[in-house]
Amino acid sequence: MICRRSHVFAFTVVFGGCLLYVVFCLELMGNHRKLNDIDGLNLRSRLTVPRPAAGVSASLAGHAVIPSSNNSWSANSACTQADIERRSATVVLTTTNAGFLDVTENMLESIKRTRACPNITVIAEDEPSYQRLTQRIQSQPGLHVQRTPIGVTVSKSLKLHSRKYNRLVRRRPRYILDLLKKGYDVLFVDSDTFWFKDPFKDFQESFDIAMHNDDVNITIFCAGFAYYRPTENTLRFVTEWLRLLDKEKQPKTGDQSTMNKLISRKLIPKLKIKTLNETNYPDGRKYFLQAGWREAHSDTTVLHLTFIFGHDAKVAKLKEFGFWLI
Repeated sequence: MICRRSHVFAFTVVFGGCLLYVVFCLELMGNHRKLNDIDGLNLRSRLTVPRPAAGVSASLAGHAVIPSSNNSWSANSACTQADIERRSATVVLTTTNAGFLDVTENMLESIKRTRACPNITVIAEDEPSYQRLTQRIQSQPGLHVQRTPIGVTVSKSLKLHSRKYNRLVRRRPRYILDLLKKGYDVLFVDSDTFWFKDPFKDFQESFDIAMHNDDVNITIFCAGFAYYRPTENTLRFVTEWLRLLDKEKQPKTGDQSTMNKLISRKLIPKLKIKTLNETNYPDGRKYFLQAGWREAHSDTTVLHLTFIFGHDAKVAKLKEFGFWLI
């Protein structure tokens, strides 16, 4: 990964039962909002909130090197229905398969501990990840998990830039576009991100898309942490992005390369892109590998483990710095 979405109340009335009990249950069920069908994704427009579970922290302040055994951020999540609904027009979107499932759960736990309380949709690209992640719904308010509508993929971590990897990541613009067409703001995040703070304060200005730049010398935007507004410019951009990907018969590259070509050619001339501050949104190279960078920058909002290659290396870094939460 380079830069890289039910709960159902069931009740049984045995024989005659009590009429008042039946009326109460019917009223309770009627209060639950229906799901909006988003081109096969069945995304909830306003997610109902299960009872919060213990063991969730309020904030991840102070994120210098923390011993792996010290998960001192632990505290109860206080996300309420009102917290979830205040961002009902925004969806945090990610995808995963069983090969990156543990990294995905670690990211979800980091989001949970910030108390950002977003609506989160995870597209499970295989059945094992779907089954596992649906178990988190009761303990993570706002979380929704969906099977991929495109077709399941392999259940293992994939080699970067391999054909199977490229096929997998090239699905992401289609998921994003489905939500944008319904009028949602979409924050797409790769599963190898770690949240220290609520990032939504940085998405208040006027822009179409907000991303961070992967290179200090040239503009190479990262598709793995990007905020999309459902503007005309954004819809045109993602539609063209998807068209160019579909045009290629063989997936020689991932979605990011095509995205950056589209940006550099300025085919959507009025597209307004906000570049996220690298101090708040560093990549793995800066945070872990650049001498002195981490000590000089203590205001990280979201860390993206790009340039830490492979599942095992990412997990090792997260554990080494005390960011392994599951």
